[in-house]
Amino acid sequence: MAELEQVNDCCAPDTRASCCETSAKEACCGEGPGCECSAGTERTESELREIVRERYAAAAVDAGSRDASCCANDAVITEEQRAVFGSSLYEEGERSELPEAAQLASLGCGNPTAVADLEEGQTVLDLGSGGGIDV
Repeated sequence: MAELEQVNDCCAPDTRASCCETSAKEACCGEGPGCECSAGTERTESELREIVRERYAAAAVDAGSRDASCCANDAVITEEQRAVFGSSLYEEGERSELPEAAQLASLGCGNPTAVADLEEGQTVLDLGSGGGIDV
């Protein structure tokens, strides 16, 4: 099972999306030693909902605006994350039968058994059907 390394730096790609609103990332997470965003502060339910909505919206826009020969937006999913999540969760034989657009939209969200060490009796909360091949 692949493990993701936790990074405490607010400006790291995997934490940037949760500490800065999409529209303000450049201003708060630009070049420099700190990003001056609110990492570590508690969010309200509506703030969390908006962050999740923005992240999925950015992923959908990104997938719809590129092809396999183009690089993805690292603010949506980094290359390191892409190696663990998304279409990389599926065997080449499975991927070869799927439309390229569906593979590009995959974030791996709809396949928790591929990345989580789930045990009998545990519950998985499905926040949506995902996009691409994870439906």
